[in-house]
Amino acid sequence: MRSEFDPLLKTGVKVHDIAKDLGKLSPHEVHQYLAKAKLLPARINPSA
Repeated sequence: MRSEFDPLLKTGVKVHDIAKDLGKLSPHEVHQYLAKAKLLPARINPSA
Protein backbone atom coordinates (compact mmCIF):
# COMPACT_ATOMS: atom_id res chain seq x y z
CA MET A 1 0.00 0.00 0.00
CA ARG A 2 2.90 2.37 0.64
CA SER A 3 3.65 2.53 -3.08
CA GLU A 4 0.21 4.10 -3.54
CA PHE A 5 1.39 7.08 -1.48
CA ASP A 6 4.40 7.86 -3.72
CA PRO A 7 2.53 10.42 -5.89
CA LEU A 8 1.30 12.21 -2.75
CA LEU A 9 4.79 12.44 -1.30
CA LYS A 10 5.95 14.31 -4.40
CA THR A 11 3.29 16.99 -3.75
CA GLY A 12 4.45 17.63 -0.20
CA VAL A 13 1.87 15.52 1.66
CA LYS A 14 3.36 13.87 4.76
CA VAL A 15 2.51 10.24 5.53
CA HIS A 16 3.05 8.85 9.05
CA ASP A 17 3.22 5.11 9.65
CA ILE A 18 1.33 4.07 12.76
CA ALA A 19 2.31 0.85 14.52
CA LYS A 20 -1.31 0.04 15.38
CA ASP A 21 -4.08 -1.64 13.41
CA LEU A 22 -6.89 0.92 13.18
CA GLY A 23 -8.98 -1.16 10.77
CA LYS A 24 -11.44 -2.35 13.42
CA LEU A 25 -12.19 1.13 14.76
CA SER A 26 -15.12 3.27 13.67
CA PRO A 27 -14.32 6.46 11.71
CA HIS A 28 -15.02 8.51 14.86
CA GLU A 29 -12.64 6.35 16.91
CA VAL A 30 -9.92 6.65 14.24
CA HIS A 31 -10.29 10.43 14.28
CA GLN A 32 -10.10 10.49 18.08
CA TYR A 33 -6.97 8.33 18.04
CA LEU A 34 -5.23 10.48 15.42
CA ALA A 35 -6.25 13.72 17.13
CA LYS A 36 -4.87 12.47 20.44
CA ALA A 37 -1.58 11.68 18.63
CA LYS A 38 -1.70 15.25 17.23
CA LEU A 39 -1.81 13.99 13.64
CA LEU A 40 -5.23 15.57 13.00
CA PRO A 41 -6.98 18.55 14.52
CA ALA A 42 -9.50 17.75 17.24
CA ARG A 43 -13.06 17.27 16.07
CA ILE A 44 -15.32 20.28 16.46
CA ASN A 45 -18.98 19.52 17.10
CA PRO A 46 -21.35 21.66 15.03
CA SER A 47 -23.39 24.19 16.99
CA ALA A 48 -27.11 23.63 17.18
